[in-house]
Amino acid sequence: MSQNSERAVARSYASWLTAATHILIVLGLTMLMAVSAHARAYLPFTPVPVTFQTMIVLLGGALAGARRGAAAQGLYLGLGALGAPVLAGGAAGLAILAGPTGGYLVGFVLAAAVVGALLGGKPASLARICLVMALGDAIILAAGATYLLVLGFTLVQAFALGVLPFLLWDAVKVAVAATSYRLLVGRIS
Repeated sequence: MSQNSERAVARSYASWLTAATHILIVLGLTMLMAVSAHARAYLPFTPVPVTFQTMIVLLGGALAGARRGAAAQGLYLGLGALGAPVLAGGAAGLAILAGPTGGYLVGFVLAAAVVGALLGGKPASLARICLVMALGDAIILAAGATYLLVLGFTLVQAFALGVLPFLLWDAVKVAVAATSYRLLVGRIS
């Protein structure tokens, strides 16, 4: 085998290995989303449960980058739409995506892409990480509240039922995700 042939085989193998790694990252994040959806709490005054999913969306997007983070969320939503019991509490189907949680679920894809684009596995100060993840969380809450408006809730109701009850919970999830990211990726001086 010539040197050119050997190099071509090596490049082909490296390319295949890279693609396999990307696929495994997306599948792993999708599985983490499904698992985190089962740890939930329903508040009596809102149709939207509290889950650990936001933390996985933010941390996954930050670690995996924009494309892989968004792809994992898209796959997660696709599986749920097709009937796999991966959504909050083991729910599945298009009816769930069209219900009160639908906007938040779409917000997961957008937030993972934005957080991934801004952090993308690179070291950053804790303040920057927190700000980027807070932005991602705001995207999720805004998408959720906007869809509540589409479903007929008033602006006050959408905020009172779709944003306000989650602010404290989400602040904790942002802090945990940001600290985890910082520990996993490293610090900058």
